[in-house]
Parts: sequence; structure tokens; C-alpha cells
Amino acid sequence: DLGFNKIFSFDINKQHKSLNYDLNDPFLDKKFFNSFDLVTDFGNNEHPFNFIEAFITMHKLCKEKGFLMIHQGLFKGNGFVNFDISFFENYAAVNNYSIKHSCLVFNFPNNVFFSTPIKRDFLTTVDINKVSSISIFYLLKKEKKGDFKFPYQEYGSAWQSTEMYKMKFS
Repeated sequence: DLGFNKIFSFDINKQHKSLNYDLNDPFLDKKFFNSFDLVTDFGNNEHPFNFIEAFITMHKLCKEKGFLMIHQGLFKGNGFVNFDISFFENYAAVNNYSIKHSCLVFNFPNNVFFSTPIKRDFLTTVDINKVSSISIFYLLKKEKKGDFKFPYQEYGSAWQSTEMYKMKFS
């Protein structure tokens, strides 16, 4: 529907014609680097124990001006980790991604859901005992080609660098 003419899937289970790849490991096949217009993570990157390597792989695969679409569990997820808002904000900031859209998604029984802007205050407006799960969604645009940078929470991409900033959430 979106007009893509090539689609690749990476998975260790080889389902859906996926390429056999364990996201815990560094992805080294350079023929795929900087070649995808859209790289997605629909509740995947919280499952490998080495989840950071999965985000590094996404960065390597996405081409300049391409998009990363991430939809992760925030509450009542089923992975090794639950990501916080600051994780995605810092990941985007240090790797030259612009945030095109972000939202919280509140999922209820019987496929009822709604989304809100990302604001911590919205987490207190919902009875969490009634939700099936809460997830977080980001659509990021890779503005510049470059190596992956590791963010440091609230301090940019290097603790001893002159690059310093603090993310503010309202």
C-alpha cells in the first residue's frame, strides 16, 4: 500500500521468508547498510537481550532521509526491557533523527485503543488496572548519514564531550 517494491524481514525463526539473523549479534552485511527507506520495530527490539545492538542495526540499515518506525511496549509488555520516553528522545537527538510523530497508545480489551501525545501526565489519566497494555510509538527521520552514537541520559552522546544538553518533558 505504501509503494515499496522490496521488503526484507530479519528473524531467527525464518518465518515469512525472513533472513536468518539474531538481533543480539552485530549486523555485518554491508550490502544492506544505508539502503532502506523504512526500517521498522513493531515490538521486536525489547526481545533480544542485547537490545542496543538491535537499535544499532536499525541505524545501519536506514538510509539518509529514511525513516525508523518504532512501536514498543511501555507497560505490561513481554520483553526483557521496557523503554522509557527518555530512551527514544536521547537516541534520536544524538543520532541526528528528527521526530516526525510520537504518541502513547493505550490498549484495552476487545481491540479498543486510543493514542495521546507523549506527555507523562497522560499516564495518570487512565486507570492502568483496565488497560491491556500501554505502548509508545515514534516515527523518526534519519537526517544525516553517520556512525551510530550511544546516548548518555541527559548528557548527549559522550560523557566527557563538550556536547551537553538536557531533555525536558512536560
